[in-house]
Amino acid sequence: MTLGKPMFKKLIIATAISASLTSLYSHAEVLSHSVSTDFTTPAPFKGKQFIVTLKTNVPKDIQTAQSHANQPIQFNGKSKVQFKRKLASGALLVHAENFTSIKALMSDLSLNGEVLSIEEDIIVTAQQMPNDHYAPSMYSIENSFRGINAIDAWDLSQGKNINIAILDTGFTAHPDTDDRTINGYDMISYLSKSIDGDERDDDAHDPGTGIGCEGKNSNWHGTHVAGIIGASIDNNIGAVGIAPQANLIHVRVLGQCGSGYLSDVIDGIYWAAGKNIEGLPVNPNPADIINLSLGSSSACGNFQGAIDYARSQGAAVVVSAGNNNIDASNQSPANCDGVISVAASDNTGDKASYSNFSSYGGAVDITAPGSSIIATVNSGTSSPSYASYSFKSGTSMAAPQVSGVIALMLEKAPDLTPEQIEDILKETADQFSTNTQCNTQSPICGSGLVNAKAAVIKAMSLVETEPTMLINNQAISISGLEKEQLSYQFIAPENAGNVTISIANGQGDADIYVKKDQAVSFDNYDCRPWLTGNNESCQLSGAGVYSILINGYNQFSDVSLIASYSTELPETGIELHNDVAQWNITGAYQEEIDFWADVPANAKGLWVQTWGGSGDADLWVKKGSLPTKEDNDCLASTSGNEETCTMSPDAGRYFIKVRGYDKFENVGLRILWTY
Repeated sequence: MTLGKPMFKKLIIATAISASLTSLYSHAEVLSHSVSTDFTTPAPFKGKQFIVTLKTNVPKDIQTAQSHANQPIQFNGKSKVQFKRKLASGALLVHAENFTSIKALMSDLSLNGEVLSIEEDIIVTAQQMPNDHYAPSMYSIENSFRGINAIDAWDLSQGKNINIAILDTGFTAHPDTDDRTINGYDMISYLSKSIDGDERDDDAHDPGTGIGCEGKNSNWHGTHVAGIIGASIDNNIGAVGIAPQANLIHVRVLGQCGSGYLSDVIDGIYWAAGKNIEGLPVNPNPADIINLSLGSSSACGNFQGAIDYARSQGAAVVVSAGNNNIDASNQSPANCDGVISVAASDNTGDKASYSNFSSYGGAVDITAPGSSIIATVNSGTSSPSYASYSFKSGTSMAAPQVSGVIALMLEKAPDLTPEQIEDILKETADQFSTNTQCNTQSPICGSGLVNAKAAVIKAMSLVETEPTMLINNQAISISGLEKEQLSYQFIAPENAGNVTISIANGQGDADIYVKKDQAVSFDNYDCRPWLTGNNESCQLSGAGVYSILINGYNQFSDVSLIASYSTELPETGIELHNDVAQWNITGAYQEEIDFWADVPANAKGLWVQTWGGSGDADLWVKKGSLPTKEDNDCLASTSGNEETCTMSPDAGRYFIKVRGYDKFENVGLRILWTY
């Protein structure tokens, strides 16, 4: 029966099943097994171990074959390599030290072309479950065919400071969410639904949906949805939310019997997105995500305008697909344009029996676990009593998991648009098996099961940041958090020889990754020493753009980062000797002719001069590397060929360039030092 004026549609909470736990810990049977949190990190060792795969069936003479039987790894170069043992796969395990990169190690393993691949023998550890009481029973967070890979995603992001508006029944106090709960607004404008004795006000607390609802207890739906999204992590109580550091903004739109009017929900969407509504305060915490675990069997209608406005303000709108086991195109707001409509899966990794569905490309966009999801509630059967936990099932439980994943994405990529968010979720979703109901005839569960870690990584890859440019041989001090990545760039000029990029000193543990002429990443690098502490160095060579990534293995501070290059000796340079003139130097406009001379340690004065001839040549000089217009110790450029550079007589190699400001002929050049 619809209460109030019949022209308004009633919205029913999308919850199918509820089984309440009356205290924080009273039902121990919820824990399917215990889990140890004592994970010990092995002590670091000097060097690294690698698995080397060799080509098979390579012909060998008898002497070579016998030698390789005892010592299958032959090497030269700087890498110190020791053969350890042969693996069951036939690959060889080796220990290596003094290598600068995988590429250098492969080069040093001179095995006559027999090396097929080299893979680091990494340390594999058990993935640690959060210490929250019910975490071991939460299949939904697993990295498995039925979970969303949230545990791995938390190493990357936890949704910090992302605003998620929960348009629902309001909230009750709960220690698992209180520190990030924001009392938004009570949008219920009908006394027949409000229960709390008044109409709209600034108190979004849930007084109990069962009050005055014959035969029904209060279900604390908004509190449960909030816990699914953002219950705290590693606080030794209760469950854990998908985005455990997100802000939870409650907008109360559903009241008595867990229902409310479309008009109030629409106003709630506008308010949550930051619109100035006459007679109401402006939301001081505009939503990045709006979660709508509600719906009715109707066309989209007036929902669309509110959804369009929210998206125009940058908010992603996540909705439940509904619990009627029918095509979600018959359920609003799941059938609206621009929403992310979420179907529910169960603990078998298939479509939940109650969940709405659609043909591929239809109303359902993606799927998330929705059956037997444990989260925060209140123990009261009518009005609030004390904080508790409950298992509930429905697409109402699936939608907030997707909202949580989006918060993880936005922490790392805050400028993502709603369109990009939806595309990433679909692109990175895990596919259901062909023998599941989701794929039996054709895909009916959207693009697949949401994958939190994959979505966050994809979002991070779209972030465009300008790397800090490093200056040759000028150290900078850097600091960062654990898992924070800092980006730098270093340009080595055409005459560059060896390029050295190093970190040193400071506190904590940072790792350096370097890639030449490509974007560097955890999977794409030329050098990654990956040593304990901050003393790491990469040595590469040649002109190019060097991309540098500093990753906080642990939090680090006051670490020195420096990049430098040495200059290759000019292949066609002409050697000069003290006070011995070079005659008849001739060149064209902009032609450059290179010379060099070694100045001894006991030199007292130093001059370089050009003179005579015709035309106009300039004189450039630099100690230690070829001079350029931008990088030189002296640039003499007067009209004609009479040029002089007076230098400090430091011992070392000096490079001299005679360059045609115009065409020049028969110019003289000498370097002169005294003792």
